[in-house]
Amino acid sequence: MHYITLTRVLVLATAVLCPAASAFAQYAEPAWLVEAEYLNWRSHRSSLPFAGLLTFGANGSYDSELVETEFGRDSGFRFSVGRRSVDRWDVVFRYTFFQNSGATAVGDPTVDSDAIFCNLMDRSLADRRVDRNLDDGRADAARESISLDHFVYDLEFGRTLDFCGLSVRPFGGFRFAEIKQSASVLYQNFTPPAELDTYGIESDVDMTAWGIRGGGQVSHALFDCGLSLFGRGAASLMLADFRVQRTDVATDQPSGIAESRRHRHGYQAIVPQAELAAGLRYDYGRFFIAAGYELSYWFGMYQHLDVVGHDDVDDTTTPVRADRGDLSFDGWFVDAGLMF
Repeated sequence: MHYITLTRVLVLATAVLCPAASAFAQYAEPAWLVEAEYLNWRSHRSSLPFAGLLTFGANGSYDSELVETEFGRDSGFRFSVGRRSVDRWDVVFRYTFFQNSGATAVGDPTVDSDAIFCNLMDRSLADRRVDRNLDDGRADAARESISLDHFVYDLEFGRTLDFCGLSVRPFGGFRFAEIKQSASVLYQNFTPPAELDTYGIESDVDMTAWGIRGGGQVSHALFDCGLSLFGRGAASLMLADFRVQRTDVATDQPSGIAESRRHRHGYQAIVPQAELAAGLRYDYGRFFIAAGYELSYWFGMYQHLDVVGHDDVDDTTTPVRADRGDLSFDGWFVDAGLMF
């Protein structure tokens, strides 16, 4: 008797706490979807050292350990709203917002070491304003701060299908993206007599892109208890407009006289993008929560404007080249949604 009663209690509890199907599959009537995600991401750009730590040896030789700034982890958000039809077609609008930053400082401006190699400096400008003998490009201190703004808008059309015990949702649609990257570099205290002089670089890269996107999501239910594993992949191909600017300012101290050079460049390019995600999801009635890990990779992004350094460049105009590189994001996400 006690065994039968306990069995009934367990069956009832399972029925209440563990719906048999996901929220996307179990409702035959049309429904709205509202979804919010918390993102904990980090950005990765192509290698771009701004300085080198010098160790001097005999006969003018030295070793240089290059230094570059990396992004830390920051928070972002993703919001979605959509509509699902009776035959399981759906349309979803999605907005992703993420901002990232990082900073690095090396050397000591109060110590006359000349042990920092100024890797991004325009030597010809530094020679003209700061020190006529600055072809070695060495300073006492250097610091860099970087920031990134990521705004992505997606419009998806998809359909949920059952296939061999899996829930499969292929989708396609359109993507619009804005990504803005900024970097600020400051070199301080050069070889005497330019001991207090400074050299700064401000770099901005703005990208606006639009194109097509397609992919799919696969889910597999676990234990008939509302839990499921899912994986998602997508690829985009976009036409991107890049607008790039670099400003170099050399300041002669203590007079405060500054001389600057500004370079601008704009062009269009095709930018591919790929993304992968995997995680665990729990459905309870019309409500669901999910958590997982995702990766996003942008190919052929504009990296920065680089001056082409060479010796004996006093009072000359330095050539400039455009460098391209890749940009990627990775991190965790927590998702919650409701169908009504």
